[in-house]
Amino acid sequence: MNKTENIRYGRVTKSYICSYPDPLIIKKGEKLEVAGKDTDYPGWVWSINSEGKGGWVPERYLDIEGETGTANRNYSALELTVKEDETIAIIDEECGWFLCRKDDNTVGWVPSERIELS
Repeated sequence: MNKTENIRYGRVTKSYICSYPDPLIIKKGEKLEVAGKDTDYPGWVWSINSEGKGGWVPERYLDIEGETGTANRNYSALELTVKEDETIAIIDEECGWFLCRKDDNTVGWVPSERIELS
């Protein structure tokens, strides 16, 4: 993995298996039903698109009025399956999760407690 400025790196301390293999993907401006808040990871809301597909979205990625949220950016809820001792690039951080890139260039979310920063 080539190290680049402004990207942090970490080592996976405990393997993680993706919980949602068919993730919610939203586009900026898309309207969603906001159906609940995550009690384990505050700052995330369960959101449902017009086709009925649901997924966790960072609350700040939505402009929420009542039970409707409008996406203020593009977003994918894809989670990564990672193995212990794997090194990954950390692109972003949201409410207890890191958005990571693996050596094969796949990008997705991993709980931050599974990663030790380099």
